[in-house]
Amino acid sequence: MKYDKSIISRLGTMLAVALFALVSFTSCSDDDEKTPLQMPTISQDGQTVSSLAFHWDPVADATQYAYELVDAFDHVITADVTQATSLVATGLKANTEYTLKVWAFTALNSDKTTSPIAVLKATTSQQVPLVSVSSATTANGNGGVTVTWPAVEHASGYRYSLDTGVSGTTTTNSVTLIGLELGQRTITIVAYSDDDTYSDSEPFQFTFERVRNVLWRHTGTYTMKNLPDGENKFEAEIVAYDDGTYSIENPYGAVGYSINFMIEMNDKNEYEMRPYGYPLESGFNIVNVTSVLELDMFCSDGHSFFYADETGSKGNLWFWAILYDANGQVGAGAYDEFEWGWEENGEANDLVGTYTATCTGYDYFGEEYTKQDVKRTDEVLVRQIDDTHIKLINFYGWNDENIGEVDKLSRTITFKPATWGTYYTFASANSETEPVIAHYDDDFNITFENFTAWYGGNAFIYTDCVMKRK
Repeated sequence: MKYDKSIISRLGTMLAVALFALVSFTSCSDDDEKTPLQMPTISQDGQTVSSLAFHWDPVADATQYAYELVDAFDHVITADVTQATSLVATGLKANTEYTLKVWAFTALNSDKTTSPIAVLKATTSQQVPLVSVSSATTANGNGGVTVTWPAVEHASGYRYSLDTGVSGTTTTNSVTLIGLELGQRTITIVAYSDDDTYSDSEPFQFTFERVRNVLWRHTGTYTMKNLPDGENKFEAEIVAYDDGTYSIENPYGAVGYSINFMIEMNDKNEYEMRPYGYPLESGFNIVNVTSVLELDMFCSDGHSFFYADETGSKGNLWFWAILYDANGQVGAGAYDEFEWGWEENGEANDLVGTYTATCTGYDYFGEEYTKQDVKRTDEVLVRQIDDTHIKLINFYGWNDENIGEVDKLSRTITFKPATWGTYYTFASANSETEPVIAHYDDDFNITFENFTAWYGGNAFIYTDCVMKRK
């Protein structure tokens, strides 16, 4: 029990005065002849679970009263000297007995002396336990499980804890639990009240099943770049679940096989894939996609991409993959792709693929940044971001991403000036604030005729580039 320091200080001073007065009375030879004041008569006025109320009748010739409230161990809970004839003691323990001691004293020059001590025992009320929660229901959706139970009368809120160690409070009679693994979970619910008249309810335990609900599913085309053209496209299905996971069902046309993954945003504000449930070896997730084919997926550090519109009706993804069969590696590794929901003649979708980019001319990236002739060939990836935007990966051999907007009517791709190669600005050779505009033909070959890398007001590239799709 904590006491108010100011009260204790004041009490000490006043009791010292009272004690001095009492000693003064008893030290005088006439004190033995003085008549004690009448002993106060104490009455209890009421109680709660944390308070007791008392009053005592005024005593004739008394100028002040001293009181102490002590517990069963004679520890002083509160004490004071007062001219009042009532006391309300708060902050007490429920269902606990306390003893109030009151005595009266008068002025030093009175012909009376201190009264005998009056004593009264009183007990605080017992708390009323809240009714325990008796039932609950669950609903799966919105990425989690919502547990709901009947409201408990007089409850201010509910404490809950899961067998996973997660705990919390809620002021409503329901809670939505996010990020639960699939399978059985047990929740414990306790009702509590801010009114100290009521104590916590008995715990209620409820076991439920966390299952995945399908948000949407769509059929699309899975392309395995390690297999020969004409043999590398398979009809497959992508499924999105309410726990934030996805799966590509039958990626190689093999019924019963799937690629399971989650998505998370990288430091470029793009969504990357995170496979789960597979062995991990040297950064690769090892997935069996048929009874004889093993797919090694590497999705980190910009080696995967995921896009789906708000309804999931169309989207695309890609990731770095190496394919193995019983005899060893099949192909050298490439980006597997899965697309769904795009129109056959869609704008950005038309340009997706792997290109051979041939650039001829000159640049100033030679020794001491001197002019040198250029004829270089690079493999460039074109990936779709949304309906009208693509990005180039490894253009001019730099591991950067150049994002362009596709205009199907004019057959152009517009690249706004952006940082390129860490230090440079990818922009038109005319001005570092002018966008680069590339053109593509009926075969979706892309031509760049007027781009450069700007730095410090100087242009460092003067070449033409033609990208032909493999």
